[in-house]
Amino acid sequence: MYSDTQFLSSFVRMVGIVIFCLAIHVIFIPILLGVFLYRGIVTVLAKSLRPDLDSFVTGIDLSLLSHSPQEAVSNLLTSFIVKGNVSENRIQEMAQERILKLTDSEGNLVYKKLMQFWTPFLGYAFWKMDKSFFLSNHVRKYDYEDVILPKPCDEASLKEVMAQLLKLPWNPNQSHWEVLLVSEYKWELGPDTHDNYSLVIVRVDHSIVDAISGIGALEATFQSSFAIPKAVRNRTQFSLWEKYKLMYLFPYALTKQFPAILRKRYLNKLDSTKPYVYDATEKIPVSMIKKIKDNLGVDYGSVLHSAVNGGICQILETLKKTPPRIHRFDNYTSSS
Repeated sequence: MYSDTQFLSSFVRMVGIVIFCLAIHVIFIPILLGVFLYRGIVTVLAKSLRPDLDSFVTGIDLSLLSHSPQEAVSNLLTSFIVKGNVSENRIQEMAQERILKLTDSEGNLVYKKLMQFWTPFLGYAFWKMDKSFFLSNHVRKYDYEDVILPKPCDEASLKEVMAQLLKLPWNPNQSHWEVLLVSEYKWELGPDTHDNYSLVIVRVDHSIVDAISGIGALEATFQSSFAIPKAVRNRTQFSLWEKYKLMYLFPYALTKQFPAILRKRYLNKLDSTKPYVYDATEKIPVSMIKKIKDNLGVDYGSVLHSAVNGGICQILETLKKTPPRIHRFDNYTSSS
């Protein structure tokens, strides 16, 4: 049973929440109505003045766009090693038959965006069909002259090229994806060093496909499943009341996070009387890591990897637990 004081405190709290939410909505509702009105006007103008435009870019896709259609800011990049030679003509045929014509249960193209690019119109981003779409523009032999890939290509040169490919701008008025084929790849870990290997590099804008749909497209193209765990999309459905409640209480929930946002990240002080849970050092300058790297003749990532593993081993030893031999770094010292 609530006491009178508890009831009064809860009542005042609820009244405060209601007043706060009403004040926020009184400010934002007119703004939202203006935005919706302008969006409706843009929709009408797009249909009458720009019939070549397909639909608005919405949802997460919108957050992945750059300021310019040609700018690359959210690319997905991966590569595959294939035994033997790979024909771009064969991949084009498979993509045409198994991907571009693939439809869902309602007859809609599943990978329609592979034939589209986005373009701005009156402040909004729209999808637009590529009227001169050719698979040869997207599935082709590696042909970048400003990012040279040596022949034969090896892992070291591939890493350098992949980093540069992420930032390359896209061709104007074309869908933002490409499959680049490299005929000669030197795979040192291959089962037989005398075999010929090819490299398939896939670069795609994240607004066109995500990881799940991208894997699905590759599986459909090559009719082969990937030996990775199957990802599942979030299919949570909200009722009308839940949507209204979220919209109404969101400003209040957001303001409750302001103290933590202003305080920024922090860690509690470590209690020496209790077992280790976490620990954090002072800021370590990059110059120190580079100095260690140069002195030991290793790469940057190896220094970080050794430091983390060494710290884990130190904590386990403090707790008088023997680290597994396979994970132990016997040569680790505090200076590294």
